[in-house]
Amino acid sequence: MFNDLSESLKRAVFVFLAVMLFVIALVQMGRELRVFTTGFLYQDQPIPLSMNGQLTVLHTCEKVMSSPYSKMQPTVQIVQISESCKSYASRILEKTPAFSFAHLIAAQAYFNLEDYEKSLASVALSEKFAPGPLWLVERRIDILIKITATHTEFIEDAFSRDITRLLQSDRGAEFLSDRLYLHPTAKPIVFGMIEYQNPKLQHRFLSALRRVAS
Repeated sequence: MFNDLSESLKRAVFVFLAVMLFVIALVQMGRELRVFTTGFLYQDQPIPLSMNGQLTVLHTCEKVMSSPYSKMQPTVQIVQISESCKSYASRILEKTPAFSFAHLIAAQAYFNLEDYEKSLASVALSEKFAPGPLWLVERRIDILIKITATHTEFIEDAFSRDITRLLQSDRGAEFLSDRLYLHPTAKPIVFGMIEYQNPKLQHRFLSALRRVAS
């Protein structure tokens, strides 16, 4: 009897936790989707004068453009969001041409708009003005791999340099391996670049690749 009661209690707790997680997920989805309904990304607002204000604008653009919920929006709204973020990044760059993060947001916006040449140019400028830190390298690699997965003619020297930077750490090697797992058609190009890395970096990448595949 007590065993039956214990099992029933366990099931009840499990169901309760599952429901709570589902509710939390819905709340998060609601927060994400509300971003799309605000006027912030649908009209040209004045660019903040402070660096913190500009970072807030750029981070908001990054969050919205990379959100999995963006795929739930009509194509016309996705285009509008990307156009707005491109405009914000361009106007910030008029004031601060060496702002690497703004070049990165422009690259993501151009990618969403399928203007791959301008996306690559923006990635190259981001790399030029701020080769590091690692989080910037990861974001650039993410865009480059998605482009090369289907457009092999769009290759930049910045790609090879960023790969070298990624492979300096286990985290970077695993990030690269994970992205190649998601975009396998980019493997031949990336593998070709890794052939020119030193043996230590090659070994680190292959070890990470095996971990991701297992």
